[in-house]
Amino acid sequence: MKHLNFILLSLWLILVGVVRLLGIDFTGRDVLLAVLEIAAGVLLMTSAKMVKAFHKAGNLLLAILLIISGLVFLAGLRFTGSSLILGLLSLAAGIVLPMGAFKKKFMDHAGTITLSILLIFNGLIQVIHLRFHGMDLVNQLLFVAAGILLIFQSNK
Repeated sequence: MKHLNFILLSLWLILVGVVRLLGIDFTGRDVLLAVLEIAAGVLLMTSAKMVKAFHKAGNLLLAILLIISGLVFLAGLRFTGSSLILGLLSLAAGIVLPMGAFKKKFMDHAGTITLSILLIFNGLIQVIHLRFHGMDLVNQLLFVAAGILLIFQSNK
């Protein structure tokens, strides 16, 4: 399948957003989300060879972020500063990821741009402890929107 990496990433983003937004809970939910997160990260990392330099770096940062985030849950991998590191990775991926798309039409990369906004937003939450009323709703809607837009983007 040509765009399996974007499909898995999209599925993970939508599921995380919907599960958190609606408060859905089921046995194995967190494991399922962590496995999807790691799989999307690995596929993004291996497919990053085929894209331009900035986009490749953004995909690589995103892949590392997804893999580490998944392992944090699955293996209980916690250490001093882990939240800061994940936040900084999220900020870096969010800033670098869309740079490969600047030469093209915005709507052709709406999924990547929305994902970048989500990554920057989550990075700010972790690094500077950003908090405001309705923040969780905004975060979950960004997850769902990025996932849906990436599905449409991968079909082009």
